[in-house]
Amino acid sequence: MEDNVIYPNSPLIEVVFEVRFKGLVAVECHRDAFYQEIRKEYPNVFVPKVDPNTPPALQSYRFEKEDKSAGIMTAINKIAYFSRKYLGYKKFRKETLRILGIFNEIFKLEDLTRTGWRYVNIIPYAREEDLIPLKRFLNLDLTLPLENSDCFKNIDVKLHIPIKSDLFSVIIKSLINVVNQQEALVLDLDYSKSKDLKYNKIGDYLKESHGFAREFFEKMIVEQYRKYLKGEVV
Repeated sequence: MEDNVIYPNSPLIEVVFEVRFKGLVAVECHRDAFYQEIRKEYPNVFVPKVDPNTPPALQSYRFEKEDKSAGIMTAINKIAYFSRKYLGYKKFRKETLRILGIFNEIFKLEDLTRTGWRYVNIIPYAREEDLIPLKRFLNLDLTLPLENSDCFKNIDVKLHIPIKSDLFSVIIKSLINVVNQQEALVLDLDYSKSKDLKYNKIGDYLKESHGFAREFFEKMIVEQYRKYLKGEVV
């Protein structure tokens, strides 16, 4: 699958690339300098809500496009670019590196502690005999030593899998939209790196993380669901 191929019926609702680093007080003091550089494209400012469990400086400010299709999150220890209208890896990568370049020019990123690529997918479904038709969408074997252990009324699974020195996290859970009562599966994929990170290799980390997560997604979905994503009649 080419990097820039987008399924017409893609279940993606958000793609995020995040870089974390040891806290820089300058980010707190000169947030306005960064905002002036990205203000034209990301004019809307959202300040964090008060969270008694998180120090204020570690809570993210958010700068978003007028149509809320994409945005940037910053705190004294991280910066992230996210897209809610994913237009393919090449465009996402270009904008991510542009934003990180601006941020680095102002704050001189060093001592990186983590990079992470995250895919968040929402897969609507209709129950069959009051069960989630999991196998219509995903190649997932959760067989347990119980009768009918591959039949589920609800799902909430979190897996954290070491990949060499990296970590791949998978969240699969069922939810319901309280407004229209539509049920759906969340498939949340996060590939993170945390060893010997260098800012000048960010592009490599971005490519590697995206490639792994995309390949996993392709192997995770069943062929019938893939046809639907391609827009083929099923």
